[in-house]
Amino acid sequence: MPLVTSFSVVICSYNYRAYVLEAVESALGQRRAPKQVIVVDDGSTDGSAELLAEHYGDDSRVTLVLQANGGQLRAMASGIAQASGDVVCMLDSDDYWTDDYLSQLGELYDSRPEVDFVFSDLQHIGQNTSVFRFAHAPVDLAYTAIATWYGGYWYGAPTSGLTFKTALGRRLTAVPEEYFESWRLWADNVLIYGSSLLGAYKYFLPTGSIRYRVHGDNGWMRHHGPRRRFLNAFNNQRLFAHFGQQAGLGPRSVRLLKDEYLLKPLCSWKETRRYARLARAHGESLGRRLGWPLAMIARRWRKA
Repeated sequence: MPLVTSFSVVICSYNYRAYVLEAVESALGQRRAPKQVIVVDDGSTDGSAELLAEHYGDDSRVTLVLQANGGQLRAMASGIAQASGDVVCMLDSDDYWTDDYLSQLGELYDSRPEVDFVFSDLQHIGQNTSVFRFAHAPVDLAYTAIATWYGGYWYGAPTSGLTFKTALGRRLTAVPEEYFESWRLWADNVLIYGSSLLGAYKYFLPTGSIRYRVHGDNGWMRHHGPRRRFLNAFNNQRLFAHFGQQAGLGPRSVRLLKDEYLLKPLCSWKETRRYARLARAHGESLGRRLGWPLAMIARRWRKA
């Protein structure tokens, strides 16, 4: 099959001088070359911007965006606005990819044009060596809007494992101005929840190609306290209201829960339980609550 999908890599960086070159080189060194690599320096004070300009100022493959500090979501929006490829691949500046990452993504996007959003597993390096994964095998999730609206489920991965159609990325970052301040950190929630609520077709592809660095300078590590968790949950409510309104989601949307489930080519036991719980909690009557969840379970076992 000919290569048809082009990729724009967006790397957002703030005070990661020690790591950012490794991230950029991992994007440039892909076997399937990206159309462009966009590096957004979000007002670093550690010399990162100067280092990037020294190494890539004359490199036509790299677009440098140097801006005043505005936080993670604003940096993402700046990078996505510059993207000219079909698909945006996010990469944090303290992480990196092995050279087969875009090749694996390309095989999926080339053959499945209906897919809007692909996320992958991440191998932790540094203080933690575990693996972040949604599942042990590929999962065609199809649509997740109704499950996310009613269950708050998080169908995604940390930033470096997120990829999505460029047009979708622009919709996700076209948010009210005050959201940029609210999402200075943990902005991957905007991409993950927003894409689900807007009806993106999602797919989990375990590539084994992402190296996710855990260290004391991580924004997530430094701000992962009770207050930050509360504010994150509070901001999520506004996020759901914003994207839910755009998508027309409301009390009657529960009637689409069964249809959304049945569109999944092969549903895991975990996912089936999720939908069954939502059906029981939000069904219109006891009979309807118990009827089709049992049918879903039977369907799942017939396919297994």
